[in-house]
Amino acid sequence: MAEYIYTAKGRKGETLKGVIDSRSEGEAAQKLREKGMYPVSIKLQTVANRDIKISLPQKIKVKDIALMCRQFYSMLDSGISILECVEVLRRQTENRKLAQSLEEVYQKLQKGQTLSASMRQEKGIYPEILINMVEAGEVSGQIDVIMNRMAVHFEKENSINRKIQSAMTYPVIVISIAVLVVWFLISFVLPSFIDMFSGAGVQLPLLTRMLLKVGEFTKNYWYIVFGALLGGSYVLGKYLRTDEGRYQLDRFKLAFPIIKEMNTKVATSRFSRTLSTLMASGVPIIQAMGIVKKVIGNAVIAKSIDSVMDDIKRGEGLANPLAALKVFPPMLISMIKVGEESGKLSDMLEKSADYYDAEVDDAITRMTTILEPVLIIVMAVIIGTIVMAIVLPMFDMFQHIG
Repeated sequence: MAEYIYTAKGRKGETLKGVIDSRSEGEAAQKLREKGMYPVSIKLQTVANRDIKISLPQKIKVKDIALMCRQFYSMLDSGISILECVEVLRRQTENRKLAQSLEEVYQKLQKGQTLSASMRQEKGIYPEILINMVEAGEVSGQIDVIMNRMAVHFEKENSINRKIQSAMTYPVIVISIAVLVVWFLISFVLPSFIDMFSGAGVQLPLLTRMLLKVGEFTKNYWYIVFGALLGGSYVLGKYLRTDEGRYQLDRFKLAFPIIKEMNTKVATSRFSRTLSTLMASGVPIIQAMGIVKKVIGNAVIAKSIDSVMDDIKRGEGLANPLAALKVFPPMLISMIKVGEESGKLSDMLEKSADYYDAEVDDAITRMTTILEPVLIIVMAVIIGTIVMAIVLPMFDMFQHIG
């Protein structure tokens, strides 16, 4: 048996690529036709055309899950069985960690386990929402519909993540450049002026002396400064990975004025879309809220959801307990009330998610608009302080000469 690389068309014309085991090209083509695919090209996989992948540790990202769900749906929609879909995915998935997990899932499916059970056993690989949605799809017999919903869900999640990362790139770059400029000024530029002032017998002001000491220390003991920054970053990162650290960070995100609006709307969009997707697939609201709690991405809101779940178990609706949290916007609460009264809660949640997806874009734009002048002002104050440390002794020197 040899491996053949193929490109084929599905029943709806979509392009499918992968690797198949076979004894010849003809047999490979026959196997593809039996799976409902129409071969476009088939060639023997050799060392020359094999993808060489360096086996480095990889994190499974949202975009990897989104792509997997989209490909899974395309193949299911073409009439390919779940086992065959996983077989194709495990061979063509570029993320090595995900490919290894799909290999395990494939082996479990061959032994008769369900897809959801196989995924659940792969700890930390597949999102909780995906596993529960697949389980619901197995009960209803609509795995293809579920995979399409999950593809849309994770594609939107990935889109929001990319927008947030893009928005935060500018401030990080500006702050990094500012730190380097300040370090250069106080370590190299300021000392060169000091020699001139000392030769003229000028008494240096307190501000100049303070900055000079800082510059000398950072220049002569840079390794201590670097080590302190590295060690501090490590300790802070470790703390933020603890439950208490995550809670305090998420609390800050919901309270700090410049980023509060963006984080609130991201959480609102994620809450609405996740709950809508789960309820539309027949997942009971208590179970759905439990999943939302795990994927909301904010420890403060996740902790608050516990009280909402308790209220729902006591027979209350969803709107009033959510309003009591004072976290989500009033518009979402109103939409949920309308949904509960009309019996179309999942539809109203989906509309809310679409609305807040657009609001996230606006919030990110406003945040960056505010951040730009704030960063410029902060940099101007810092650099202006250094300039003052140089100018003040110059005035004293001129007076001394005069």
